Amino acid sequence: MDATAIVTNCPEENDVRAMCIWMKRNWPLQEQAEYWREVRGRMNNVGPILRSIFGKQACDDRIKACQQAVDGSTASELELNLGIGCCYSSNDSDLSRKLVRVVRVRRGNSIESPLNLLVSSHLERETLSRLEDEMKQSDFIFFVLRFWDYAPPYLIGKCAASAFLNEDFLRAIRIKIKELRPPGRREPHRCTERALRQELHQKRGSTATGAPFQSGCYGPLGAV
Repeated sequence: MDATAIVTNCPEENDVRAMCIWMKRNWPLQEQAEYWREVRGRMNNVGPILRSIFGKQACDDRIKACQQAVDGSTASELELNLGIGCCYSSNDSDLSRKLVRVVRVRRGNSIESPLNLLVSSHLERETLSRLEDEMKQSDFIFFVLRFWDYAPPYLIGKCAASAFLNEDFLRAIRIKIKELRPPGRREPHRCTERALRQELHQKRGSTATGAPFQSGCYGPLGAV
């Protein structure tokens, strides 16, 4: 039976750092720190793929192949074959093997499910930049919405203005929008116009029952 090649269960950054410390445990501390910086830089380029991050040549070969995959694909091919923001499938394309990793996420109902994400921050920028250049703005925004909780901050900042002016986008995420109030915040004031109308109504009522009433008070609603 043929197996589908996917990148999954990648080690976290702390795990890779621990590996580096163990591998270079006999080195001076300064050289250990320098080696870790090199490995972390490779992770940012190609992702936490162990066979590609501990050696410079292996990393260079991997990033070259991945960059060629991005540059040689159209936006429609990238969107079709990567399946970003979706559950992984049996798509065994060359693009998915180079650019995608599958992570396990746990949502509000505590059910764990797989999710396709781009494999590294560098390839994330390259791929999303390519998609943004070739897709309609509204289509790109809804593409990002698939993995909005995991989208890189620079992308959210770049798309936020357009996204929050899009009625369909706001309708899609409204259940996730929550008002953030600082601790100890006072209750919000009533609308000024509504408060003035209520005050005017009360004064008219007082005048009708013979209570004293002073004229000459002006506001947004005119003379009272």
